Amino acid sequence: MIVGEFRHVGWYERVLPPLADAIAYARSFDPAAGDGRYEIAGRDVYANVASYATRAAEAIPFEAHREYIDVQILLAGAERLDVAPAEELDVLQEYAAGKDLALYKAPERFSSLILRPGVFAVLWPHEAHRPGVAPAGPQDVRKMVVKIRVGVV
Repeated sequence: MIVGEFRHVGWYERVLPPLADAIAYARSFDPAAGDGRYEIAGRDVYANVASYATRAAEAIPFEAHREYIDVQILLAGAERLDVAPAEELDVLQEYAAGKDLALYKAPERFSSLILRPGVFAVLWPHEAHRPGVAPAGPQDVRKMVVKIRVGVV
């Protein structure tokens, strides 16, 4: 996992070139644009934008992907993001290739961070994560998740 601030994205350009494109896209995203999918580089790099209310951790399973790296970016609000190694978790829902998604039970131990505007988190396929957790009570958030196909990096 990489966690950083927009102002430091240049430090990561050589390691993960599409990350700079993802952050530039998030910075230029029109707040008036609706929720949905936005293509950046076809199926190789695209963004999903969603508005929702954060929830209690117990209501949200961990998830992991195989085909895409996630770049999680809050456009408005704040949420807690929990992370744990996928191979150590008990499966709730087997991997579905069409959705690029597997769901897992929450482990006893995991790492957490607070996402807010200007902060990004890059999650690799082996890193299960639980997004959308209310950090201090439910709140409305708007989030962009840029999906980068693993073969692109």
